[in-house]
Amino acid sequence: MLENIRIQNETIPLIIKKSPNRKRTLSFHMTEIWLTIQIPLKTKEDYLEKIITKRLDWIYKHWQNLKNIKVNKIQDINIDRIYYRGEIYKLEILETDKKRCKINFENNILQIFIKKDTAPELKNKTIKKKLNEWYKKEAQDLITQETKTLAKIHNFSFSEIYIKNYKSKFWQCRAKDLYFNYKLIKLPIELIRHVILHELCHLKHKNHAKNFRNLLRELDENFVENKKYLKEKWSFILNI
Repeated sequence: MLENIRIQNETIPLIIKKSPNRKRTLSFHMTEIWLTIQIPLKTKEDYLEKIITKRLDWIYKHWQNLKNIKVNKIQDINIDRIYYRGEIYKLEILETDKKRCKINFENNILQIFIKKDTAPELKNKTIKKKLNEWYKKEAQDLITQETKTLAKIHNFSFSEIYIKNYKSKFWQCRAKDLYFNYKLIKLPIELIRHVILHELCHLKHKNHAKNFRNLLRELDENFVENKKYLKEKWSFILNI
C-alpha cells in the first residue's frame, strides 16, 4: 500500500485507513503532518492510485496552505500581520513605560503596547494574550450585533450568545443558546453572517437534513458559494 505522495518536489506522508463502515466513497483529510485517506475494505490499490491522481491539485494546494500555518506556529507570535474581518493588517509591537498594556487599531495598523521591563521569556505570551483578548472583544461586539439584527429580520428567537475558543469548529447550537468561535472575527463579514444564519436555522431544524438546507438557502442567497469559500479558503483560520 502507498506510504507517501510525491508532488512537485514535495513528499507528503500518507496514512491509509480501511473502514468497514465506508461502502464506496473515499474520504480525504489533510493535516500539516500527513494526508489521511479512509477507504472501503475491498478497495484495490490501482483504483486508489487513480483517485489520488485525480485529486493531486487539491492535495498539493491544501498541503501548501498547511505548511504556511505550520511556519506560523513555529514562529509563534513573531509575525507582522493579523487577519481581521477578511483583511490582512500590519501588527506592530511597541514598548511603553505605562503599567497597563493597551491596543490601538488605527490607519490599518494594530499596535500592541507592552511594558518595557517585560521579561523576554514572557513577551510572546503577553502579546498573544493581549491579541486574543482584543479579538474576543471585537468578536463579542460584532457577532452579537449581527446575530440580533439577522434574528429580528428573519423572526428567530434565541436565549443567549456565547463567544468561545473552539479548536476545531466555528459554531455550536444548544437548545436556544448560540455559541460562536471568537476566531470568526478574522473572516469576511459575509462569511460571519453565513455562519450566524447557519446557527439561527438550527433553532428550527436541529440536523442538516433537507428542511434545514432549504431554509438556509432561502435566507442566504449565496449559500453554496459561502459554504465552499468557508471550507476551502478560510478553514485554516482555526489553526492560527
